[in-house]
Amino acid sequence: MPGSSSICQRFPACGIQLPLFLCPSRGRIGPFGNNGNTNYVNTANPVPSLTRADYAANVGDVQSDEMSSGPASLADVDNGTYALGNTDLYTGIVFRRSKITFAMIRRGTSNTYMAGKKYLNPDHFGDRGDGSDNENMYFGFDNDICRDTYSPPMQDLAGFPDQQRFGSNHTGSVNMLYCDGSVGNISFSVDPAIHKSAGNRRASAARTPPE
Repeated sequence: MPGSSSICQRFPACGIQLPLFLCPSRGRIGPFGNNGNTNYVNTANPVPSLTRADYAANVGDVQSDEMSSGPASLADVDNGTYALGNTDLYTGIVFRRSKITFAMIRRGTSNTYMAGKKYLNPDHFGDRGDGSDNENMYFGFDNDICRDTYSPPMQDLAGFPDQQRFGSNHTGSVNMLYCDGSVGNISFSVDPAIHKSAGNRRASAARTPPE
């Protein structure tokens, strides 16, 4: 994505880990080595180390939390060479080129997820073996920093990969940030339909109940 490549060009941000974005329950300390030799546009490659984030933005209640890898340059977007794609299906708050205002959150800011902790396979907490934890935390519309509510949240489970749902390494629940700035403790046993609709800014329903 243009944002990630330009950030890596102006600052050594790709390798600067902010501890705030790593949950102590997973015992991860960044930055992490770029052993996959991931390259970024407009920067010196390969980037030696990459940051991580245990949290992700809500893209909506659809079974999709990323699109294509992004344009090779901003010029490709400006001249129409790169197709940005249709993002109408994303019912959440953050997605490619999103410009969601408070007025557009018809479900209500106190009832709609903004972000939350992302599910991860414990087998790959410290490496790049999880496809949704192999980029840096300043990336664009990618499952490293975006998740959907199509499936209910779950506790991190060894041997079980899932690159779309929210979850945590805690027992019983996951913390979710609402659009009004409040945080709710959501049980892993939450009604899947309620959790799903809480990711949809267009829906109308009661607030997802805490554990």
